[in-house]
Amino acid sequence: MMRKMTGMAGGLRAALGQRIVLMLAALALLPVLVGSPCGSIHTPQEMVAPYANRAPQWSADGQSIVVNLGAGIYRVSAAGDSMARIPRRGEFGQFSPSLSPDGRVVYLDATAPATRVNVIGDWGIKRSIYTGRFVGAPAWSPDGKHIAFNAPIGDSISEAKITTARGSVIARHEVRSGARRKPVWSNDGKQAAFSWNCWRRCMVTVLDIGGNGRTVVDAAVIAEPGKPAHETEGTLSSVAWSPDDRTIYYALKQGRHLPTVLYSTNLSTMETKRISDLSTDKIRDIDISPDGSKLIFAPYRLFVINTDGTGRREILAEEALYPNIIRYTIGSWSPDGSRIAVSSGNALFTIAPDGSDLRVLTGGFDDDGNRVPANAKTGRP
Repeated sequence: MMRKMTGMAGGLRAALGQRIVLMLAALALLPVLVGSPCGSIHTPQEMVAPYANRAPQWSADGQSIVVNLGAGIYRVSAAGDSMARIPRRGEFGQFSPSLSPDGRVVYLDATAPATRVNVIGDWGIKRSIYTGRFVGAPAWSPDGKHIAFNAPIGDSISEAKITTARGSVIARHEVRSGARRKPVWSNDGKQAAFSWNCWRRCMVTVLDIGGNGRTVVDAAVIAEPGKPAHETEGTLSSVAWSPDDRTIYYALKQGRHLPTVLYSTNLSTMETKRISDLSTDKIRDIDISPDGSKLIFAPYRLFVINTDGTGRREILAEEALYPNIIRYTIGSWSPDGSRIAVSSGNALFTIAPDGSDLRVLTGGFDDDGNRVPANAKTGRP
């Protein structure tokens, strides 16, 4: 009898030990499970990276560029002779920078389970203005007074937000949608356009600083011939505002094997025009020249096209970026329209609008894993 009781006690201790091990394992996984959809195991960085805004951000004077390379943010001189991490110290996990006219940077920090929207200024002073799951890329208004971003508030429901530089919400607009692009401000800084991609529906909503929100583009996916609707998909790029803020341009792909098409919508008359087929690839971002005459887009290679659909030409081939790893190419016009900054994979370039004078700005890595400038020089850009 005693031997039987001893065996039972040993079995209970073994079972209890197994439970403790399982509990400790669950606690160890908790940081990556928090913030992951459907219980899948992903780090916060893995969740934020695919939706990161990697478009180069030119300074107001055109002398430097802020860009997201890999899982870090850098300020790079336009000459490619100096660059610095933002923030200067800390682990990697920063994404989607946006630059204010006075040099402050707002970005997503994914070094913790809950993503933070951080603002950083001179001397490395950092402030968190929002914390949440799956926050979208933030964007400064042209006057540096407001920040636009989006965040989910429920299953398949998101909210476009406009806050002050200190995080006080001044406008919000609820949208039933999922994946999203970076918001883009009008030139007068009074309203921001948000692009939304949901499985079979693509939308653009405009939210102004007074709190008025409206849907200006609502495109249901067109099923491809011979394919059921559930096998089609819609992809909508970020938008580009005309200099007078009356018209927005965007690229829309409806159906996996259908072309990506350039459209414009007049926000006063709500007239939408189909301008031109652009590519068979998805296009995430487009950017308009300062004079409003040209657009650039880049699924992998870089193209320029007039806003009326004429003059389409390739100015940067994928082969020209070798031996850099090609992931996705994104371009941005300089403030004076004389150069285009191009980020591709972990590299940054600039090029003239006619495709000449390609300049490499970034080199390899230092011992801490930071990128280094192509023409290294000490000092802060």
